[in-house]
Amino acid sequence: MDEIYSMNQAGFWSCKIINKASHHIIGLLEFKMGIESYLSLLMMHHNHAHQGLGQQIYQGMEDYVISHGTRCIRIDVVKGYDDGVTNFWLRNGFHVAYDISLTWENMSLPAVVMKKSV
Repeated sequence: MDEIYSMNQAGFWSCKIINKASHHIIGLLEFKMGIESYLSLLMMHHNHAHQGLGQQIYQGMEDYVISHGTRCIRIDVVKGYDDGVTNFWLRNGFHVAYDISLTWENMSLPAVVMKKSV
């Protein structure tokens, strides 16, 4: 809850993805809108992975931010964690912009910034 509160204070929207039939949470989406919108999290429960739902959720978010003036979308992807994640974003029109290091608490991980002009 502390992380959701701090992200909200920083202007991020934290969204639950809910299965209408079961009312279960099946994923999470977190983003911040702007001229360059920042997608900080798109995560689907493993029982709902590889069904095209992440693609549908991303497309809905992209359409929404474009309708509010976004010209570019950014996402940071941890290197070496899961190549399928990077490939997902490449298939969705993103390109690797540059390398960065992401830090959470006392841990630092190599990552790439990926961007898509819309």
